[in-house]
Amino acid sequence: MGQQQLLLLVLGVVLVGLAIVAGLGAYASAQQAALEDIRRNKMVDYATQAQAWKRLHPMRGGQPDAWRSDPDSFEGFEVAKIGLTPARVSGTVEHVETAVGCFRLDHGASGIDIHALEPGCDDATESLHLRVRGVEAGDLSWP
Repeated sequence: MGQQQLLLLVLGVVLVGLAIVAGLGAYASAQQAALEDIRRNKMVDYATQAQAWKRLHPMRGGQPDAWRSDPDSFEGFEVAKIGLTPARVSGTVEHVETAVGCFRLDHGASGIDIHALEPGCDDATESLHLRVRGVEAGDLSWP
C-alpha cells in the first residue's frame, strides 16, 4: 500500500508541475497580446489627435493655411502640438517614449506614419505600423 500512495503522490506532483508550466506559458502570451493591444490603442490615439490638430483652425494652433487645402498633408505637425514630449527629433521624424514602448512619428506632405518600437527607440524593433492619410476615420490603415 505504501508504494501505491508514493506513486500517486509523485504523479500528483508531476501533474501540478505541468499545470504550473502551462499556466505560465498562457500568462506570458496573454501579457504580450495585452501589450500589443495597448500599443495599438496609443497609436490610434496619437493618430486621432493629429487629425484633430489638422482640423483645428490655424488661429487656435491648427495646421497653417498654406497646407490646409491638401487633405493628405500634415506639414507643420509636431508631437508637441498634441501635448507630447519628443524623446528624439530628426527633421520630420520624432520619437516619443512611453511606459509601453517607444513610438516613431514620421510626418510630412504625404501624411503621418506611426511606428511602435520597443523601449529604447531602436528603429530595428518595429512591431506595428499605422498610416494616417487624412482626417476621416477611413484614412487610418494598418499596412
